[in-house]
Amino acid sequence: MSEPVFRPFVPRRVLARGHDAGHDAAAHVTGADDASADADMTSLRIDEPVGALSALALEGDSGDSPTAQTAAPTDAASDETGVGAAPDDMSAGKRVPPSLHAAIGSAWRRAEIRNEAVRLASIACGKAVRRGLLVDPGLLARFVDEALSDAQGDDSVVRLNPNDAGIAARRGYDIIADQSVAPGEFAIDTPSGTIGGTIEERAALLVLAASHA
Repeated sequence: MSEPVFRPFVPRRVLARGHDAGHDAAAHVTGADDASADADMTSLRIDEPVGALSALALEGDSGDSPTAQTAAPTDAASDETGVGAAPDDMSAGKRVPPSLHAAIGSAWRRAEIRNEAVRLASIACGKAVRRGLLVDPGLLARFVDEALSDAQGDDSVVRLNPNDAGIAARRGYDIIADQSVAPGEFAIDTPSGTIGGTIEERAALLVLAASHA
């Protein structure tokens, strides 16, 4: 999260007064005759002395000068019409407090840590399932039994790798040897769709069940 950038605050009235003084000076220069512009430049008179800008800056919001009195109605009209006003979400009363920023950031980091932990646990669990299938090939038949129980259909067809077809043949359900199915995995075709049984899916289900235990 990026750090907030702080800029110096300059009152609008000071800016307006500086703009008025610059505008008056530009009017004098523009109105001068081209032939005598160089000769008169040294005697050019500005309605407000150069030191007036410094005085205005020190004056703050006193509102005593004519320029300030002129700028004040403009500011009031701006506030009434909403022009120049700060957006609601940026107003001082509606800024998000730092404590809320910290809470959101902390919750986000916890979610990232949890997701990464689930991902790593799924990888480890997948390796354990794959190793278990090598040690106990009958584990695949139990996975198929669980999937068929969830499918709750009598018209389901189980597709297994040809090397695994004999393992589940004694279970009494229809089996199709399918070379596209990886060893240790299965696919169940039902009237409503196909249920996949990859090792990664089995591992993810085990991790999900453990996280809600």
